[in-house]
Amino acid sequence: MYFLIGISLLFAFLFAIDVAASLTAMLGWRLLANTASRWGARTRVNVIFLMRVFPLVAATIFISAFVLPAFLIYEPTATDERVGLKLTLISLVSAFGMVAAFGRVFAGWWRTRRLIGEWMGLSEPVEIEGVTIPAFRMRHPFPIIAVVGVLRPRMFVAEQILAELDDAEIAASIAHEHGHISNHDNLKRIAMRVCGDFLVLPLGKTLDRAWDAAAESAADEYVARMGGGRCALDLASALIKVGRITPNEKALPMPVGAYLLGSEDQPLAERVDRLLRLADRADTLGGTANSMQNSIWLIPILAVIATLPMALNPNLLSAVHTISEELLAALQ
Repeated sequence: MYFLIGISLLFAFLFAIDVAASLTAMLGWRLLANTASRWGARTRVNVIFLMRVFPLVAATIFISAFVLPAFLIYEPTATDERVGLKLTLISLVSAFGMVAAFGRVFAGWWRTRRLIGEWMGLSEPVEIEGVTIPAFRMRHPFPIIAVVGVLRPRMFVAEQILAELDDAEIAASIAHEHGHISNHDNLKRIAMRVCGDFLVLPLGKTLDRAWDAAAESAADEYVARMGGGRCALDLASALIKVGRITPNEKALPMPVGAYLLGSEDQPLAERVDRLLRLADRADTLGGTANSMQNSIWLIPILAVIATLPMALNPNLLSAVHTISEELLAALQ
């Protein structure tokens, strides 16, 4: 019973904190959405990413630092306490949420593997100037230029892309895909799938769509930052040409990847217009510095470091155990 109580409490706290943090993120985005539209794309994509992963990260840190140590230190191994029906149901919902999260990741991995296998059967290796990852020329009805995969990303370029675009437009399109690679967008997509809220709140989908649009804008900014205004104009021209030869059908599903046309939620005309504005102010976007982009991965580490002194406080751990006991009693 000791271990069953411990596991049930961990799942109950995980569920409660995840739901509370998800609702906090929902309120935060409603307050920030209008203001965020005026931020730079890199800032916007990072803030949305942090809001999406915040619930599960916060719950995991709290449980690991406080709930589990408090239970192991203060809970007697011999106890008359029982796991009630309410606690059992909450624990099952929480466990299902965790299984569903990793199930989404596995499904995405499986679909990506099948997609790569299908595309590899239609492709042949090709050397493209400026491309540092394996690249393949592909026969496909959709004018694809895409980066697929995380650990071993590959670039696929449809034959009609190479036929329709001139060298400068191809280079700008490649730079856009390198923007996704530089921003670790495919890895972030996986993290966001793992951290999807347990209640599948509607805002989660809103944040996902907002992040997709921001990620495309950030990759466009990368083109202007690295290649200047001329490169931004070349990308705008490439988007127009690709849009003209794109079949009138639903966009291709990209389980773990990014392709040139991006999300359907961001109209092509808006992206072209934004690229024209970026071309006018390319010199103000800064150089190659990516310190802010890379520092996003330090935030969870800094949160853990900041939590350690509190996790070593016996009075705080005792208080957490008291709360656990009250929760257990309330859910009998």
